[in-house]
Amino acid sequence: MKKQAVLLLISLLVGGPAFACSCMPDVAIGDHFERASHVFTAVVTDTRRPTVPDSLRGDSWLDRDRWDSVNRVLEGSFRVTASFKGDAAALPAVYTHLQSVTCGLTLVRGEEYLFFADARGVVGLCGGNVARSSPVYREVMGDLRRYQAELARPMAPPGISAAEDE
Repeated sequence: MKKQAVLLLISLLVGGPAFACSCMPDVAIGDHFERASHVFTAVVTDTRRPTVPDSLRGDSWLDRDRWDSVNRVLEGSFRVTASFKGDAAALPAVYTHLQSVTCGLTLVRGEEYLFFADARGVVGLCGGNVARSSPVYREVMGDLRRYQAELARPMAPPGISAAEDE
């Protein structure tokens, strides 16, 4: 028992920081839509591990003191297939952590995705992003279309319910 306690103490003292991705369950599509600057579908045309672009330097998700950001960032070039919000074509690429343990999104060349990107093109596992090959893709796209239809519906004047207005 004493030997196990010593080994545990050594592993705690020697081991580095641990990181794990933990997403909020059941986040509504509208929340992802509202938080994102760009919502679009696109086919990933290429991926690479770049040097961190100036637009992302100093960002908390790429804190150089927490992880080696240059080696842990994945850049995905893409071809937009549909745009729902923002101007995705103006983004140079999408950026994500390389590993899923740090909430990185797996980007596969030739795969189409629904992206919810911030103003700089940052995407991740917890942001509602989903690959077309995912079993939930159709459901998520349906939720997105319903949400957009709700946004397009005219609002009832104050004091009148939507049911009375119709």
